[in-house]
Amino acid sequence: MSKITESTARLGKFLKRNIYVILIVVCGIAVATVIGLAIGGVFTPDEVPAIIDPIPDDPAGPVDPGPGDPDDPAGPVDPGPGDPDDPTGPVDPGPGEPDDPVGPANPTASYIVPVYGAMVSNGYELYPTVFYSKIKESGPHFGIDFVAAEGTSVMASFDGVVVNILADPIYEGYAVTIEHADGIRTVYASLGSDIRVSVGDTVSQGDVIGTVGTSMQKEAGEGPHLHFEMFENGVRIDPASKLVFEEK
Repeated sequence: MSKITESTARLGKFLKRNIYVILIVVCGIAVATVIGLAIGGVFTPDEVPAIIDPIPDDPAGPVDPGPGDPDDPAGPVDPGPGDPDDPTGPVDPGPGEPDDPVGPANPTASYIVPVYGAMVSNGYELYPTVFYSKIKESGPHFGIDFVAAEGTSVMASFDGVVVNILADPIYEGYAVTIEHADGIRTVYASLGSDIRVSVGDTVSQGDVIGTVGTSMQKEAGEGPHLHFEMFENGVRIDPASKLVFEEK
């Protein structure tokens, strides 16, 4: 056996008998080397690798709950129209109040004479009083009397809603009351029996509501005529203050 082969065999036996010792020594040298480098300042804080956040399970990330309560799965409640936070602003209710059947007031309303071509026999008189010959009583005259032939058409003085129809043979005769948008009520008394409207009807200015008659016994001495009254906010007023008379 040559010297090289013999030396190799001896080295192999040595390593085999002392392998654990050799490993311990190598590990010890490695640990000592690392400690020495750290103490010597080879590794600085700036060179420590940053800690990377773990990748979340949901690649899309958390869901933005949006405005409102994040714990409310239904999301924010729509405040609806009329709320100060609603960019659309309040809803326009339209003309007139919802409970007002005649709509908004018209400050420029012009009331027409309800009997075309009629003559005025008596005007609105609080004093002196008028003597009513048929009932032999004296008293104020709360309207305007328009004299015309019996059966002549009586028209609505302005747009409105019929709110009352009365049959009082002494003081009113057949009478129709119309409510208008500006707090005005007009009363058409001493009509004939052929009333053309019903309570609740909407009428326009100039619509025929009845005819001139003699049904009001209190004023029967005047013959056929329309007795026309007007109220403003529940108070009697002179109809001449609102009517537009034709120029002669």
